[in-house]
Amino acid sequence: MFLSHGQGVLDSLRNQSHANETVVLIDSPETGQDMENSELIYQGLIKMAKKYQVIVATNSLVFMRNGNIIDLGQQSLPHLVKITRKLVAGFNAF
Repeated sequence: MFLSHGQGVLDSLRNQSHANETVVLIDSPETGQDMENSELIYQGLIKMAKKYQVIVATNSLVFMRNGNIIDLGQQSLPHLVKITRKLVAGFNAF
């Protein structure tokens, strides 16, 4: 049986059980996901954040919305925003 990394991320997020946790840490939920699945995961994490503190390590702007952003790099967040804007602008050409 083959399971892609992206499908593994979706399955693990769907099947999480929570006992007495107050914090959920998630590393790179965007890995292996297209934009549609990333958006679905994001919406699920927003719902989860009503019960738990959700901390996401990500490079995706999809998951940075409406959060408290901490840039652990050397001013990497402004660079990410700049290159993402260039990339998205290129989509309009198609």
